[in-house]
Amino acid sequence: MQPQTKYESLLESIALVVVGFIVNLTVLMTIVSPLFGFHSHLADSIGVTAIFTVSSLIKNYVLRRVFTVRRHKKLLQEKL
Repeated sequence: MQPQTKYESLLESIALVVVGFIVNLTVLMTIVSPLFGFHSHLADSIGVTAIFTVSSLIKNYVLRRVFTVRRHKKLLQEKL
């Protein structure tokens, strides 16, 4: 099995984060805000969600690369 390329890691991370953004914004606006009595405008909710989305994208990409490199090194060692 070929290790995932950096580009593939980035694409996967972006796809996961885009879906997460939509889900999290929906949950924030329909469940969290009313449950805790927050009254924010859509623009504010999008801003908060965007901050967490960017941090999630960075985290997903970095972790995916770390595990891909570890897996690749392990496979190389097994071949020797």
